[in-house]
Amino acid sequence: MRLHRAAIVPLLALALVACVLGGSGIATPVEAASRRIAMGALSAPLNKRSTYDAFVRLTGRAPAIWALWVGWGDPQNHDLPSLSFLNHMRRKGTTPLIIWQPIISKDQPSTRYRFDTIVRGDHDAYLRSFAQQVGRYDGPIILRFAHEFE
Repeated sequence: MRLHRAAIVPLLALALVACVLGGSGIATPVEAASRRIAMGALSAPLNKRSTYDAFVRLTGRAPAIWALWVGWGDPQNHDLPSLSFLNHMRRKGTTPLIIWQPIISKDQPSTRYRFDTIVRGDHDAYLRSFAQQVGRYDGPIILRFAHEFE
């Protein structure tokens, strides 16, 4: 069905009025900070307090959720981020989202962390250690397990 010119003109006029009266939809930092919307974020380098603080300074508000990467086999990043960092985020109202991936980031084709090795109990010591770390944090954590499950 074709729209006739007589129908298009009022629609365009209505859209123009909505844009003028409703604004662009892009908020200033002050307007954004006053909204009651949950904002989540992730920024590189991961798991750095300085990255989180830079994001807060740039946006003018702390996100509701901040994503952190924990790779089971990553030698420098297989533990929960520091309690001081997690508590810093909690004081600002941010809940950590732990992307908990059973891989070695630098060697993703590795079969070391396949699901059958997890079920068999090969990683139970790591799982217990990680659970103890989480237990020491006195705040909510969102745990996102194996989001890249291939």
